[in-house]
Amino acid sequence: MVLNHIARIVAIVISIAAGTISVIGLAAMFSGAFWAVVTVASFLEIAKVVTAAWLEQHWKTIGWKLKSYLVSAVVVLMLITSLGIYGFLARAHIEQQIQMTTGETSRLPLIESKIKVERQKLADLDKQLAQIDNSLSVMTEKSKGTKDARSALAATDAQRKNRNVLVADKDKIFAVITDLEMEKSRLENTVKKNEVEVGPLKYLAKLYYGEASSSNVEQAVQMLILTLVFVFDPLAIALLLASNHAANARKGIPQPAKQAVVPPVNRESRVIPMPHRAAKLASAKPNTVKPPRNKRNHRATPILKRPRKKKNALDLSGAKF
Repeated sequence: MVLNHIARIVAIVISIAAGTISVIGLAAMFSGAFWAVVTVASFLEIAKVVTAAWLEQHWKTIGWKLKSYLVSAVVVLMLITSLGIYGFLARAHIEQQIQMTTGETSRLPLIESKIKVERQKLADLDKQLAQIDNSLSVMTEKSKGTKDARSALAATDAQRKNRNVLVADKDKIFAVITDLEMEKSRLENTVKKNEVEVGPLKYLAKLYYGEASSSNVEQAVQMLILTLVFVFDPLAIALLLASNHAANARKGIPQPAKQAVVPPVNRESRVIPMPHRAAKLASAKPNTVKPPRNKRNHRATPILKRPRKKKNALDLSGAKF
C-alpha cells in the first residue's frame, strides 16, 4: 500500500518535471510566441496525464474508435513532450559550447597578446635605462679634472631626470602586466572548469568511438540526449498507470457478474421460487436436495384418526348365564 502511494507520487513528480522541461524547450523553439506556447503546452501536458489515467480506468467499457483515438493522442503528446525535452537539453549543450568557444575563453589569446606587448615595452625601457646609465658613467668620468664640470653636471642631471621618468613608466608597465596576469589566471581557471564539465562527455565519446574528437563528442551528446528523452516521459506515464492499476486491485473493484438463471415456474404447486433460493438449489447436488418441511407437522400428509365406538351399558349380548 505504501509502495503504491510512493510510486504514484514519484510518477506525478517525474511527469511535472518532464512537462516543465518540455514547456521551456518548446517555448525556446518558438520564442516569437513565448507565453502562448507555454500556455498551450502546459494544458496539453495536463490533458495527456488525465487521458492516460482515464483510459486505464475505462479500458473495457469504451468503444474501439474512441479507444484508438485517445491512445494515439496520448502517444502524440508523449512525442511532443520528448521533442521539447530534446530541445531544452540541446540548447543547454549549445550554450555551453558557445561559452567555451566565444565567451571568456576567447579573451585568453587577447590577454596573452597584451601581456606580450607590455613585456616588449618593458624591454625597451630597460634598454633606454641601460643607455642612460652608460652615458652617465661616461659623462662622470669625462667631467673629472676638466673646466666644463658644471656643464657636465647639468647634462648629468638632465639624464637622471629622464631616467626617473623611464623608471616611473616601467613601474606603470609592471602594474599593467600584473593585472593582465591575474586576468589570464582567472580565464585559465574558467577554461579548466569548462573542460571539467565537458570531461565526462569526452570520456563517453572515447568509450564508444575510441577518440575524443569534437565530432565524436557531439555524437555522444546526441545519443545521451535521445536516451534521456525516450526514458523520461514514458516512464512517468507507465508508472502512473501501474500505480492506478495496483490501487484498483487493492480496493477490489467488482467485475460485472453474469445474471443468475431463474428456473421455470412450477405450475402444479403454483410456487415461484426466489432468485437466491433458485441459485442455491441449482448449485446444490441432486442427492442433497430435500423437500420443504412443514413447521407444524413434519410429515407430508396428515394422519387420519379412526373414530372410537361408544360402549352401550345395556348391551348383554355377549354375557353368559
